[in-house]
Amino acid sequence: DDGGLFFNFVSDPCLPKTLPLNAVCIEHCIYNDVPVIMLTKMANWVYSKQWELVFEHINEVQKKNLIKSGFTLTGRDDLEKGASSNINRISTMAQLYAWNYHTWASIEPIIDVDSSFEMFQKTLPFCDEYRFGLNYLKKNYTKQQIIDFKEQVEDANKQYGRKLVWK
Repeated sequence: DDGGLFFNFVSDPCLPKTLPLNAVCIEHCIYNDVPVIMLTKMANWVYSKQWELVFEHINEVQKKNLIKSGFTLTGRDDLEKGASSNINRISTMAQLYAWNYHTWASIEPIIDVDSSFEMFQKTLPFCDEYRFGLNYLKKNYTKQQIIDFKEQVEDANKQYGRKLVWK
């Protein structure tokens, strides 16, 4: 419903084994003006040979309009074996934003509100939009705690006006 192809929710498009194929597919989408939405837990893909080739063929308009680079951020490295650390993902997001790419964060699952809020705060200066997954949170927190968390996020966002999506 975002008008593009999502790479992808079943796996990670930036895993070393899948990156070469996904980079070619994404480059093909961009060449044909098909928007791409990516979601990853990996950080170093932007410095790979495959992505250098994709990046060199993208103009400034395509950067912002055709590629949305998203990072899953839980704040809990101990629960994400094999993934880049949250801080490395955040650094990559900041670099993409500096290069004028659209960035977004998937703050889910929300395992604990403090870690999730920390991820939100650390990325506010260079993240265009956020998607918060409340399903897991509903199992472990009261309705009032969830309301308080949402208000805390919305209050912190007032300075930046980032897009917030609550799922």
